[in-house]
Amino acid sequence: SHQPIKQPAPNKKDQRRAAQRIWIEYRHANCLFYGLGEGTIARIEAGSCMLTMTEARARELEGLGRQ
Repeated sequence: SHQPIKQPAPNKKDQRRAAQRIWIEYRHANCLFYGLGEGTIARIEAGSCMLTMTEARARELEGLGRQ
């Protein structure tokens, strides 16, 4: 019988890095939606989306750092 290969448990730092990479991809995909509109306002809305999401994420990570 084959024993399953034991994967090392992810440490908190590696897991946070992986989550952050995925979050950045999500932010880009989410905010790109706004950038697909017409004209200058679409670029402004996309930029605003990036800023708003980034500020919220920074607050979230700050809170996690206190745990």
